[in-house]
Amino acid sequence: MSSPQFRSPRPAIGAALGLLTAVTLAAPAAFAAPLPAETTTPAPSPSSSATGSPSGTATGSGTGTATTPAAAGYRFWGFYQQNAGKWEFAQTGPYQVVPKDEAVQGWRFATASMSDNRAPRATPSFADICGKVAGEAGKKRVGVVVDYGRAADTANDANPPAAMARCALVSTGASSAEVLNAVAGPREDGGMVCAIDNWPVGTGCGEPVATLSDAAKAPDERIDISVTAPREQPRVQDAAQPAASQGPSRTLLTVIAVLVVALAAAAAWMLRRRRGADEGSPAPATVGAGHEGGPAAGHSAERNPAAPQDSPSDPDPRA
Repeated sequence: MSSPQFRSPRPAIGAALGLLTAVTLAAPAAFAAPLPAETTTPAPSPSSSATGSPSGTATGSGTGTATTPAAAGYRFWGFYQQNAGKWEFAQTGPYQVVPKDEAVQGWRFATASMSDNRAPRATPSFADICGKVAGEAGKKRVGVVVDYGRAADTANDANPPAAMARCALVSTGASSAEVLNAVAGPREDGGMVCAIDNWPVGTGCGEPVATLSDAAKAPDERIDISVTAPREQPRVQDAAQPAASQGPSRTLLTVIAVLVVALAAAAAWMLRRRRGADEGSPAPATVGAGHEGGPAAGHSAERNPAAPQDSPSDPDPRA
């Protein structure tokens, strides 16, 4: 009877290891396979890359995707350009727009839907805004209108500042964002203008509004916008002038004058003190004064030879 032959387990072990390796390599790919796409609906969202204001299908400047219902409107600053006496919503943001000389641009804060055009409520011309501002070489003049909106446009019905118009004198290559900075104090977030001159108050930026109030939906009424004097801008030659070439300051001149007066007073006081010491000192004693049998102290024993002597032969002038 023949003994059973022993077979090596290596082929089976190798096959098992190969199968385990194949499963290990295939598992990540299986788990990384995309899931079935969820049906979504487009919804408007604030866009910071275009106009600096929330945008949707009405402006065509940015859309997003969301499974939540779209907001009824937004609370935001809108950017406008004046064309032939009418406001037109800007299709690009203030950083992408370089206005020409004698252009007029407007900003309006409002709470509105994307289909509701809330432009500045007055249309002053370039002559109205910049007519009294002289032009300069290498610069341009741009009229800017800032309408802070209505109380109904705020979250708490707060009264906004009065609308204003101001002329910006900026370099010829300045963008609309630089023009706005020259006439007001904007607060931005990612290129989006959130507030101008701290209006609205707070830290919000283009907040969505679930429901628009009747007051917010009410049509705008025309208003009068006062033209404000341009901001004082430092001249280039003054800013570039080195400090060493400027004259002494008023404070330095005052300090020098006080020191001169103090030195003069000290000199006068020392002079008076010296004179007083000279007048109070005793006269020097005469030689031989105060000896025994001599004349009294302080008087000379001999007559002064320089003094005139009475001659006996001289006639008496009283005779």
